[in-house]
Amino acid sequence: MRRSPAGLQREAAARAAFCEFFGECSVYRSADSDAQNPDSAYKMQAGNSRINLTYHVFTESSTSENSNSNQAVSAAIDVLLNLLCVGFLGPNSSGTSKAVSPLATIFGAPHISYAATSAELSDKSNYGYFFRTTPADNGQARAIAEFMQYTGWESFSIINTLDAYGSFGAKEVILSARSIGLSVAAHQEVLSGETSEDVLQEKLKKISSTRVRVVIIFMLDEDAVRVLRQAELLGMTGEEWTWLASDGLSGFDFIAGGLSEKTAKGFIGFNPFSTYTNSEYTSFQGRWNSTYNRPGGIITDYKNSSYTSLISAEINPVNYNNYGESFNSYAFYSYDAMLVLLTAIDDLAKEGINPCNRTLEDFRSGLAMKIRQTSLEGISGLVSFDENQDRDASEYDVKNYDGTTWRNFATWTSSTSFTFKNSFTSENTPVWSNGQIGIDAAPSGTVQNTLYEFQNYRGIFLAFTVLEIGLVLGLIVLTILLRNNGIIKAMSINMMQIINFGALLSLIGIILMYPEPTDSLCQASPVLLHIAYVLVYGTLFAKNNRIKHILVDSADFSENRSYSDIVYLKPVAAMMIIVRLFN
Repeated sequence: MRRSPAGLQREAAARAAFCEFFGECSVYRSADSDAQNPDSAYKMQAGNSRINLTYHVFTESSTSENSNSNQAVSAAIDVLLNLLCVGFLGPNSSGTSKAVSPLATIFGAPHISYAATSAELSDKSNYGYFFRTTPADNGQARAIAEFMQYTGWESFSIINTLDAYGSFGAKEVILSARSIGLSVAAHQEVLSGETSEDVLQEKLKKISSTRVRVVIIFMLDEDAVRVLRQAELLGMTGEEWTWLASDGLSGFDFIAGGLSEKTAKGFIGFNPFSTYTNSEYTSFQGRWNSTYNRPGGIITDYKNSSYTSLISAEINPVNYNNYGESFNSYAFYSYDAMLVLLTAIDDLAKEGINPCNRTLEDFRSGLAMKIRQTSLEGISGLVSFDENQDRDASEYDVKNYDGTTWRNFATWTSSTSFTFKNSFTSENTPVWSNGQIGIDAAPSGTVQNTLYEFQNYRGIFLAFTVLEIGLVLGLIVLTILLRNNGIIKAMSINMMQIINFGALLSLIGIILMYPEPTDSLCQASPVLLHIAYVLVYGTLFAKNNRIKHILVDSADFSENRSYSDIVYLKPVAAMMIIVRLFN
């Protein structure tokens, strides 16, 4: 678990599932405590006529960071070697899950994450014992791409953290977007934890330099806040900009996080579906509000900006809603992850299989197989696993920050695409950064290049350029026709044609500036102009050298009539090589 308000809620939900599965449970604190994992001192025990289980809690990160792979690996080693556990929940993030999973594979212990969404973890050749009750990012990627298509945007930029969550999430978004005809204007990556303002601004400036004003930010909230603060300074928020947030940021309290309303307004966010209508969800919500999330309940205490206790056995916990923390959407998946693990263990016990009559290795292997077969109705809906041991369905809430709060206005599913919720329609939502409302009022997603304010003048300029191309082509033809003329021979027909060809390339380079800019056109135009410059002026230099030999060094020239144009053009060839090296 991660020691944060959201992380502690997820653990509290798993703890609730543990107690509710058996009807009751006991909490105790052991005398010894791991300095790196103080929470491991807290344990819970419960059982029935078939099994008795102990539930241990380990910390994967502190309150000041999103995840700590070293700490998570240390906890996993302790769990697998010292406690000889049969399976475990978590870790919380994709990065720590990626770090811990090889250990689980070596020991054959299944682990079920409730919040790791990276598509990389679907690769069972590397993560064979990894399961998850939360949807993988490929579903979220489709939801983001299809929303952009639904809104009418054709191009977007994306910035992500260089980690398991950000890199693979962004990759999935780009693949999904391209599969439906959308294009990527810019893709930038930053290191997780990057604090250099210069580095962040350099990445953002590359996005701003495009004409596209739709930006996807695929990273966790702490990194996202740092990026958005720099975006504010660069003027990359507000009326002409639209930002889309992955589930790592969606739902974040922008104002409490120190960001302005100008930055926050109009944000579109995506979160795993959290408003269920099944009886299990409704029942648990009632129990959470009446029993757990109140003084004396099971919810972990978060008070005065510090964590005063993990399991609130002795002190009154604080209601999270007083601190702006509504029930975290991933807590549903945490509850169901515990429910899946306990159900699989209990099903094995019903078959007479337990760690007492099997080797630990055999039991863990059998437990992994039983988890693959498990299908149950949890508080987050139907929970079952596909061939990659991912949750077998993708459902996402689509949210909009209207300037004061997040509004959950639509649902996306892999089968039905978008469905507006409650009284929301495409006419009254979302609220965009410019204050306009409704899908049809969505910003264009691009800004007009200032060059295009003078289209008429540019058209005249283009016409003159085409006319000049015609004149140059005429000179080329005329030179060929008059190749036996004495004057043309004296001028060197080869050098004349090289100059004509250079002039033609320069005009083509100018024409490439006319269409809307693309990376290819912006690279091709200066290359052609540089080559043209060398061909024209380099050849003129060669002609001058040739004339010098004829007029000044006439005696030498008459004795060496074997001089060919190639001799004089060698410097031109050298300059062409230099141009090639620097373009």
